[in-house]
Amino acid sequence: MNATHKTPTMSKDVFKALLLIYASYTDLEFSSVEKDEIVNLLGHKNFHSANQLYSNFREYELLKNICNFRQLYYPGNEGKDQVLGMVKTHFMADGDFSKLERTQYDFLRMML
Repeated sequence: MNATHKTPTMSKDVFKALLLIYASYTDLEFSSVEKDEIVNLLGHKNFHSANQLYSNFREYELLKNICNFRQLYYPGNEGKDQVLGMVKTHFMADGDFSKLERTQYDFLRMML
């Protein structure tokens, strides 16, 4: 973390893991299926790094960093669509695109 601004440094894969962890908690339950999907996709080390960041940030800090790093790693509307596609695919990991997940998806679409 950068001590001056409290802005973390993170790789693209850690960013993706953080995004997916954030999305996983939308329905207030982080299932083992969702965790396994993140680990299988991005590796245990990236998952662990992202999970530590998730634990250390408040909600506002999480969203701010997700928005900032989305612009860095996935710029423009095409990048935004890629990120939203990752989130939607992840929401479907447990076979259910719940009302809470749909609401969070719409919120992210506006914020990103």
